[in-house]
Amino acid sequence: MKTVVIGSEKLTIEQVVSIAKRQVNVELDSSAEFQKKIDTGAEFLDEALAKHGGIYGVTTGYGDSCTQVTMSCLSTYPVSTVAAWATILTKKRPVLS
Repeated sequence: MKTVVIGSEKLTIEQVVSIAKRQVNVELDSSAEFQKKIDTGAEFLDEALAKHGGIYGVTTGYGDSCTQVTMSCLSTYPVSTVAAWATILTKKRPVLS
């Protein structure tokens, strides 16, 4: 089975489709240059989380990362979105009333 390396160059549509269909193995680029990019991104997120407590889109999995979700605004989100978060977090599908 062929292997697609992620991080060394841009993926083609054909590669993405073959990954989605599980027709190829997938590996991350093992170069020091790519590892540095991953480390830099992780450091940025760690610093932002420490400073702000959350990053909307990164910690919520919803929307872009330009604003932050707080518990006080959670009620403004669609029930289906909140149910999806609950399902992901608890591994159980909530009963919606």
